[in-house]
Amino acid sequence: MLAPVAVFAYRRPDHLRSVLEALEAGLLADKTDVTIFVDGPKNETEEANVSATVEVAKSSWCFRSLTVVTSPANQGLARSILSGVSSMFESNEKLIVLEDDCLPSGKFLTFMNQALEAYEEASDVISISGYAYFDAPRWSQTYFINFIETWGWGSWARVWKSFDPSPADLLEQIESRRLAKRFDFNGAMPFTKLLRQQVNGEVDSWGVSWAAHAVVNGLLTLYPNRSLIEMIGLDNSGTHIGDGHPSKYMGRKANQTFANLRKIPVRESMLARARLIRFFRT
Repeated sequence: MLAPVAVFAYRRPDHLRSVLEALEAGLLADKTDVTIFVDGPKNETEEANVSATVEVAKSSWCFRSLTVVTSPANQGLARSILSGVSSMFESNEKLIVLEDDCLPSGKFLTFMNQALEAYEEASDVISISGYAYFDAPRWSQTYFINFIETWGWGSWARVWKSFDPSPADLLEQIESRRLAKRFDFNGAMPFTKLLRQQVNGEVDSWGVSWAAHAVVNGLLTLYPNRSLIEMIGLDNSGTHIGDGHPSKYMGRKANQTFANLRKIPVRESMLARARLIRFFRT
């Protein structure tokens, strides 16, 4: 059975429409159950955008089934995803997750479903990522890194139920076990600082806890050698806010030519890790 898809929407009806159109046009869309979670408005000025987002969500989409879940109040990014994903895993063994600024390729669902099935029993694998930070077409078709990605990903109920998102507990383990250098990719990215900010309530980032969970437990994510997700939200308008400058995370079209998945041994690619460190530093 194919994994269902959860789509999280945040007051951008144009982005949501683009994502759903791309998802609908891809392979396996008509055999996939889709649930759209629409967060509530922060204030009165956002009510119109939320209503328009709900209208887009409830349009006639050609998926196997469509469910729209609306929140009467604003939950925020972290709470919305944590509660929504947890609710989906109550009745599903595997799940694919998209946000409304992650544009999937036509092969996204195929790759995700094949990978979720191939590594379902792999205890060292935390997730499957449809997004890749860099293109490496001459490499192996896929590779593993001790990290996670939240821009088009999938996982299993058994993994999610072992995840405690408490940032304070995870930060204590990162520091006491001297894992900050690994977590921060040799200082290329300040993930430990971000986790501390999450503890202090300064940021609303569930993903940093998910990433810390992967590092603390030595868990790996499978990445494609070319991204199957085009990031469209780093333009100061979406959930993932940029700084007003062209972003290295954007501008790459999603790969439309991914072949059938070839399973590889479950171990971290040191080449991919080094390449990601260089990417983060540039």
